[in-house]
Amino acid sequence: MVEEHVASAVAAIVELAPSARAVYLSGGFGRGEGTVRQVGGQWIPLNDYDFIVMDDPTVTQREVGYALGRRLADDMGLDAVDIGWMSPANLPTAAVTMDNYDFRYGARLLWGEESRSVMPLFPEGALPVFELVRLLCNRAAGLLSATLPEHPNSADYAVVQVIKAGMALGDAVVAVRDQYHHLAQERLERFQRLAADGSLPEWMTPDAVAFVISAYQAKLLDPADVGAISPTRFSELLVHAFRMLVAHETGQSCEGLPQAEADARRCFGTAKGGVIRGVGRALRGRHWAYLFGSHFAMSRWVLISQIALFEAQGRGDAAMGSTYRRHFWWVPGAWNNPPNAVGTVKLWETFCHG
Repeated sequence: MVEEHVASAVAAIVELAPSARAVYLSGGFGRGEGTVRQVGGQWIPLNDYDFIVMDDPTVTQREVGYALGRRLADDMGLDAVDIGWMSPANLPTAAVTMDNYDFRYGARLLWGEESRSVMPLFPEGALPVFELVRLLCNRAAGLLSATLPEHPNSADYAVVQVIKAGMALGDAVVAVRDQYHHLAQERLERFQRLAADGSLPEWMTPDAVAFVISAYQAKLLDPADVGAISPTRFSELLVHAFRMLVAHETGQSCEGLPQAEADARRCFGTAKGGVIRGVGRALRGRHWAYLFGSHFAMSRWVLISQIALFEAQGRGDAAMGSTYRRHFWWVPGAWNNPPNAVGTVKLWETFCHG
């Protein structure tokens, strides 16, 4: 089933972008670790496929590619089919991000010529702390997105988001010790070694350790085996993880979330390189939001404290919505979203993928 899906997607992508140098499958399925379940004797993929097209697309191609991804997802019965683009000219200077790291070492070439040899050899296990903060934001938003109108009865979608959230906590603990790896199996083994050695942070209590391990195992084996965790408990673990990352970056402990927020503002708010890269992209006409997006990207730290209020999804927290709007006013559609958890997650998704 997976190979059939991939073949049909590649054919459609190549038709859309005939000048493309290559097409890759990234994410879990690219690494051979995609989440599946057995139905009627067949293995059915869950969640999504992530394709990377090596090309410089026109604005029209981007728009058509987005629509193609939506159509493929509907045809395949998946939550999403993401079609991303990467310029060959940018490969030699690719920044050390989690996406680039996983693409460099874990993506699978489906069509065309191999292009990754010119990418930097990223330090093994090392990722910028800000990338880990972004990961926690994405996974927390994923949990909240299970409440969106388009996922009213999707038990599979909700399970996948819980698995990703649990793995993100483990990934943060492993990566902050410079032990990150593109394979989930390897990250699980490294997390288990840290647990066996008594090297995990104090907030990683036995229930948290069990939840993280169950998430990795569910990803690799059976998604139904993921452990249960309450929204409030995950919120607590998320805040602990955020404080750990900020303390690691600043070299000083954070007594509470307010101090961690203030430290993160000072620490991450000075990354001028992102602003310069964003202005360059805007001038090249790729997307107007890059001009503002890179400038405000360092305000993403605020999402941790807001999404961490996971239980707010049931009470329509207007303050949370206002915070998002104040920091992300430039994102298309920001002021049309309702000021509650649903609206803020939609805004976050637009910020990341719009």
